[in-house]
Amino acid sequence: MAVGLAEGGRVAAALRRLPERDRETLLLVAWEGLEPRDAAVAAGCSAKAFSVRLHRARRRLAAVLEEIDATERRVPVPAVRRSVPS
Repeated sequence: MAVGLAEGGRVAAALRRLPERDRETLLLVAWEGLEPRDAAVAAGCSAKAFSVRLHRARRRLAAVLEEIDATERRVPVPAVRRSVPS
């Protein structure tokens, strides 16, 4: 379960870094569970335009997630100091 929570935090962080329109597009489908044609109506565009927006938003989300992963790999883990009894 901790892994799922960590993954959710990672995705939430990535979503916050996206433009509002990308977030809205992704959330209409993923969170609200709308079919792309219904999400298009909610977004006020054609189904084709929404499909393009969704494709591009998914690509940008993947790129941000890759950036987050790369940043986490570069962060050095501090050494743990253990006290040695004298």
